[in-house]
Amino acid sequence: MISFEFHTERRRLDLRKGRPGLRTHHGRALALALAAALSACTQSPGSGETAKTPPTEAEVTELLNSFLEARVAGEGAQQYLGNEEDIPLLYATSSGAPYERAEFEPVLGIEWPYGLTAFKVRLFAGDTVVEQLLFAGPDGSLLSYERDGFGTDIAPTTEDGQPEARLFSTLDGEVTLRAAHPWIMSDYRGRGFGRLIPEGPGVLPTTDGGQRNDWDEFFVIADPALLGTDCQAGPDSADAEALAESIRSDPDLGATAPVAVSAGGADALMMDVKIAAEVTICVPTNAESDPLPNAVLEPLFTDELGAYFTKYGRAIRGPASGEWMRLYLFDAPEGSSMRILAIAIVAPESSFERAVEAAAPVVDSLEFHAP
Repeated sequence: MISFEFHTERRRLDLRKGRPGLRTHHGRALALALAAALSACTQSPGSGETAKTPPTEAEVTELLNSFLEARVAGEGAQQYLGNEEDIPLLYATSSGAPYERAEFEPVLGIEWPYGLTAFKVRLFAGDTVVEQLLFAGPDGSLLSYERDGFGTDIAPTTEDGQPEARLFSTLDGEVTLRAAHPWIMSDYRGRGFGRLIPEGPGVLPTTDGGQRNDWDEFFVIADPALLGTDCQAGPDSADAEALAESIRSDPDLGATAPVAVSAGGADALMMDVKIAAEVTICVPTNAESDPLPNAVLEPLFTDELGAYFTKYGRAIRGPASGEWMRLYLFDAPEGSSMRILAIAIVAPESSFERAVEAAAPVVDSLEFHAP
């Protein structure tokens, strides 16, 4: 027989007996989680607005019960979702094993945006456990899934404790990577861009609402452009080795000797760039003085308030932040629109080892695709 176990403290559904009502022991945790939705729904409405009625514990439990029951049944779960974000492993594990039972519990201690309340759901198939982060809206009518989990330390989806690695396509589909939590990947200014969710005792248990600014970063750059610290452009690099030599030849860049490595089945050169804080660096710009998307040193500019930048022809000069960069340089395969691909991981010295370690499986998942 199949049974559900639903945490509010714990909710159980035995399919032999049909759908249960609320048990006598109401979960205090769920009541607390719904307090945020209550306050969002009962604020004074503006002119012409109608105050929303907050969901009851019974209504939210019914919604979660129905959603998880559909997932175990293998169909019909989409009707309980209010956004178009695909939920991975919706009806089965990665090996195709269907779910046998499920449970949920509220997530407390985090102020979620938009009046949302959060729940961890767990689905079981034999010895395999899939855990996911889901949200109920202020009116409690539908559930939603956010692939980045709003930037918290909770992985949106795990299978047996391992975060799900999502496919990320960038540079017009010529490059794909697979990145799992704690990375958040996107395209930004014509290049692939990732942020590493911060961790540690000083990190607030909050969503990414501008309250944290210590994100380590990941860049995917086609045909990286380099200017020396003197703002003088050298000849275009014909391949990854020539670019590595140009970087290494500028002593102010603090670059290590390139090392041959293999990543994603492709050969690459790996090197670290350790420019001291306040050293002046230059990046090429367009006619509007915006840094070019392929300016390889641009992520190393400081973002300190009051930092002084100057225009220098078709370049910008400014101080370096002192952060370090792990750089992978690849010769793109024949037929690509680029000659060289660069992957750069940028982090301060204090978190550099964590960042490059977290980036290693992402880099190793690299695949090139014909344009």
